[in-house]
Amino acid sequence: GARTINQTLALISAMYKSAVNNEIVETNPAKGIKKIEERSKLINPLTELEVIKLLDAAHGTFMEARLQIAFMGLRQGEALGLRWSDIDFTNKLINVSHQSQKVKGVRKLVKLKSATSHRKVMLSDSTIESLKRHKVIINRMRLKAGNSWEEMDLVFPNVKGGLQQPKLDYVRWKDALANSGISPRSLHNARHTAGTLLYSKGEGIETIR
Repeated sequence: GARTINQTLALISAMYKSAVNNEIVETNPAKGIKKIEERSKLINPLTELEVIKLLDAAHGTFMEARLQIAFMGLRQGEALGLRWSDIDFTNKLINVSHQSQKVKGVRKLVKLKSATSHRKVMLSDSTIESLKRHKVIINRMRLKAGNSWEEMDLVFPNVKGGLQQPKLDYVRWKDALANSGISPRSLHNARHTAGTLLYSKGEGIETIR
């Protein structure tokens, strides 16, 4: 992609600049090379009516709570790394501190890299109720898996309790959109939808950020 090429060019240019300064080479061959034009991706958030339509269609299923969490602005890795211990049902808060991430080819639960990514997110009453229903679904999955269940305390685990593959999560998202007659969107659009809806309700930019 153009962004990757431009980043690589900037790195090579910086390396050669250092080499010139240290008299290892005479000139910087990367200097003056034009960057490739980067086209920003179109952001197409869902409308409030589309969000309601999706949630209504998913009521009582595994995807109901997943969609609720997506529309609260959590990234995919954060949602798939969410644990029940991160949810404060009494104070209606989620402590976002971990994410599902591939490390040397193996999917693992890791802490969020930056301190600013650690945050608490308020839960709506409808999200609290959907999570309570979701807990019943997970308990059924646990009973069905029996001894093969790997307890990781995950809110959105795979059928054996471990970390769910992002590809399957994305397929489920696309299916949910299609079943509700909503045009295809990237899963990351749910995060943009959260920001858009908050802004439309008069929330401040800093709160949304």
